[in-house]
Amino acid sequence: MYLSLLPLLTPRYWLWWGIVGILWCLTRLPYHWQLVVGQQLGRLAYWLAPRRRQIANININRCFPELKNAQQYQLVVKHFESLGMGLLEMLSAWWLSDTQLKPLEHIQGLEHLQTALAQEKGVILVSAHFTSLEIGNRFLTRHIALHAIYRQHENPLVEYFMKKNRERHAQKAIPREAVREMLRSLKQNKVLWLATDQNFGHKQSVFADFLVFQPQPIPPFHA
Repeated sequence: MYLSLLPLLTPRYWLWWGIVGILWCLTRLPYHWQLVVGQQLGRLAYWLAPRRRQIANININRCFPELKNAQQYQLVVKHFESLGMGLLEMLSAWWLSDTQLKPLEHIQGLEHLQTALAQEKGVILVSAHFTSLEIGNRFLTRHIALHAIYRQHENPLVEYFMKKNRERHAQKAIPREAVREMLRSLKQNKVLWLATDQNFGHKQSVFADFLVFQPQPIPPFHA
């Protein structure tokens, strides 16, 4: 671990280390205050990430064309607020102990997963990238061994923390390109978590439309 961390101590990463330190401190706040701070971080990201804001605007417009511009705007802002809260929840899932997180845990349907594992064919857990996904997975790892598929980050320091902290709790973190490793996990009767909205590229994947709207005829108006 020391050798892999050594190149990340150079000056080019000092700003990132400062950001990591601030975020670590924020995860020590009570959960309610984490949500409040996370909302404000999300609002800040709304203004600092124009490309992501544009993508969110396009998606909301396509999914909810019946809403007025002001309503669509409110949904986009709430989306960014959720992202900010999700960021602190994710870091809490990485850095807080089981004792600190246990009061937040509530799992339904665990018996279905255990029944599926009893068939010894492996299990694929399918979900989307909800903002509470990371902390939900942390709760689940308290009960089962989880192999999580993830997208490697282009920033080496962020990638270091993502992989290191996920593997502290999940049994294995598998890069999304490692299809053979995924199949190996299933053969070993492991639980493989997969987010279907991850972009795996055009090889060995299928792109499907999301929320395809069919125009409906407008009913006649009766006075």
